[in-house]
Amino acid sequence: QVINPSAWQVSQPLPMLPRQSNSHKGSFGHVLIIGGNQSQGSQGMGGAAIMASGSALVSGAGKLTAACHHDFHGALLTAQPNAMVVNINEVDSVKSLIKAADVIAIGMGLGRDTHSAHLFSSYLDFAIKEQKSLVIDADGLYHLANLQQANAELILQLKSHSKSHQVCFTPHSGEAAKLLDMEVNQVEADRLSAIRRCAEIYGGQWLLKGAGSLVLIDDICFVCRVGNAGMATAGMGDVLAGLVAGLIAQSDISDNMESLLQGVLIHGKAGDISMTKGKGLRNLQAFDMLPAIAQVISELT
Repeated sequence: QVINPSAWQVSQPLPMLPRQSNSHKGSFGHVLIIGGNQSQGSQGMGGAAIMASGSALVSGAGKLTAACHHDFHGALLTAQPNAMVVNINEVDSVKSLIKAADVIAIGMGLGRDTHSAHLFSSYLDFAIKEQKSLVIDADGLYHLANLQQANAELILQLKSHSKSHQVCFTPHSGEAAKLLDMEVNQVEADRLSAIRRCAEIYGGQWLLKGAGSLVLIDDICFVCRVGNAGMATAGMGDVLAGLVAGLIAQSDISDNMESLLQGVLIHGKAGDISMTKGKGLRNLQAFDMLPAIAQVISELT
């Protein structure tokens, strides 16, 4: 792949300051993960919420709540006993948590049926009204594309919101193609133009995932030069979305250290570390990433 010369190539996340000794969990933010739903007649995608929750916690977030389908609560608490859970379909309860949280990450395993679309637009609208930072990923991006026709006013509100609050979008090429009403091969033919067009339409910070992932922040484009083909497996995007949300939640670190770019670089380096610890390009799994992410962040502090 030819890297566009107008994009900055980066491979090293920024160092992070150590925590103050008089800190408490409230000092490091509350992340709300909204995903891991179960559509009628389907097995559901609880693992997406579990992996996003794990990476948000290992990033250093002080508190984590997952709004997921109640059938997945036991599995999530087994994997992450320091998390809190709420039923994704209990709208009033989820909205109360949106009000209480610092960062909302929505879309990982949310589902694509009509009910999931309604939940997405309802929770997104409320998060904007409550002035919350956002990470929108996976099925959230699918519903966002449909909102262009179904609720264009909400898209305009989101774009305006992104001018004063951190809003991160994390599509792969297929999701970017749907957001732009294009074919995937058109996105791949000019990835830089595609990511810039996404920002023009929706505002915010953008990641276009893939080999040489592109990150667009304030009209400056970066190319991630870490990571490997072993990371091309289910769940990696969920881990990344949770990681980014966890970084944003921590008010004790600077804007650069909590950015989408920082999260992408930490994620990529964690994937490379996993390769040095006995994993190969064909057997690295998303759940292998959490200890590697912890190591990268530890080395940065």
